Amino acid sequence: MIGKPLCRCGCGLPVSSYGRQVRHYRVGHGRHKNWASGEKHRHWKGGLSVTKAGYTIVRAVHHPRANPSGYVHRSVLVAESTLGRSLVTGEIVHHINGDKKDDRPENLAVMTQNEHARLHNSIVTEEDVREIRACYGYETSGEIAKRFGIAPCTVSHIQTRRIWKHVTNEEAV
Repeated sequence: MIGKPLCRCGCGLPVSSYGRQVRHYRVGHGRHKNWASGEKHRHWKGGLSVTKAGYTIVRAVHHPRANPSGYVHRSVLVAESTLGRSLVTGEIVHHINGDKKDDRPENLAVMTQNEHARLHNSIVTEEDVREIRACYGYETSGEIAKRFGIAPCTVSHIQTRRIWKHVTNEEAV
């Protein structure tokens, strides 16, 4: 008696009696090398994608800052090519005009994380901080952020006193 035909990937698992491959890869098989990936995948979009935060990312598998899927922020690649070197640990890329999709070299500034935090937090005054805290519960963080021209996460950090801890709700007399 001839045995069942085996999977073509070399794993040794049998295929179904109808001649179709058993879908054992759905239970964590992971040895199938015949999956199309990258440019060969049917959903390939040229290696460009946009994150939920609105940043454009590019497929660059071997880049030191690539995420687990092999993508890097396009602004990082543009800044590195402009500088002629890789960014060092602690350096980040700031979009000068605030548009996350505008990755022109003249719109990008490389700075440390501390400089970047100071830059974003410097546009808020102590009076603004009191007003932001007073709005808590009446407006969303997004609405407050638009009004003050800051990021919603900055609003959240102000409200939870993660930043601007020294500012009390009472005005100085």
